[in-house]
Amino acid sequence: MQIIRLGEPLLTNTVHQEFSEIVPPSINIKIYKDFTFEELKDTISELPKTTAIFFIPVTKDRNDTTVIPKNLLSELTQISGAPIYTIWGTLTGTGCVGGEMLSAQKTSQGLLAGLQTYLETDSFDTSY
Repeated sequence: MQIIRLGEPLLTNTVHQEFSEIVPPSINIKIYKDFTFEELKDTISELPKTTAIFFIPVTKDRNDTTVIPKNLLSELTQISGAPIYTIWGTLTGTGCVGGEMLSAQKTSQGLLAGLQTYLETDSFDTSY
């Protein structure tokens, strides 16, 4: 079994560090980067079903071709025999597999609540 991760470099490196701490050493973790979208589609279409793909939003490829991450993920789930996982709530409805999803709306609301508390009290609460 192997895990393939793809996405923007900063997020990919952060996620790789987190994965390395929880994934058993017997499972190979591979970062797929520096690709064109055609190369990505070819690679994804050939992966065995025993592979898990963790999708981190990607907006451009090696040739600076841009794409909307949700559209790309929809295409990838149609051609992949392996499950594609993500944690971004905005990517639901694409055929991917989700777990605990991050909500941009909830995150923004928490950020704004924290800023408002700070402006009013000159300190942050422990949760929002």
